[in-house]
Amino acid sequence: AYLFPCFASGCGNGTDQVNKSVSALRAAGARIGTLWLDIEKFAWKEDKEENRVFIQQMIDAARELRMKVGIYTERIWWAEIVGDWTGGAELPLWWAHWNKETSMDHFHSFGGWTAPTLHQISGDTEGPCGVADIDQNYML
Repeated sequence: AYLFPCFASGCGNGTDQVNKSVSALRAAGARIGTLWLDIEKFAWKEDKEENRVFIQQMIDAARELRMKVGIYTERIWWAEIVGDWTGGAELPLWWAHWNKETSMDHFHSFGGWTAPTLHQISGDTEGPCGVADIDQNYML
């Protein structure tokens, strides 16, 4: 599962959003291998410490629900949102870097990660059978 946080009023804090999302997925009968937290540069607060707290709330809530949890982000987004924080470094990283290369060769450490688990190599690509806007990923 993939959670894109909401920052509009009424969305709740990180804990609330994880709890509501996982509850809805489970109620629908979804089987979730990993809950990926999408940390990309959209609507985050200017205050990096506040963003760190929000992300940590999401991580802690997922763990409380006994979920595997990972982070989807890119080096520049991460730095803009949380600075040099390493609070998620023990989690798997789904590295968004659209260079279309099926390798991890151009990864540069950030946020405490020394290697990604997945590499998103492209986005908004036309897929097979007329399926539009798929993202392509690479995994060792």
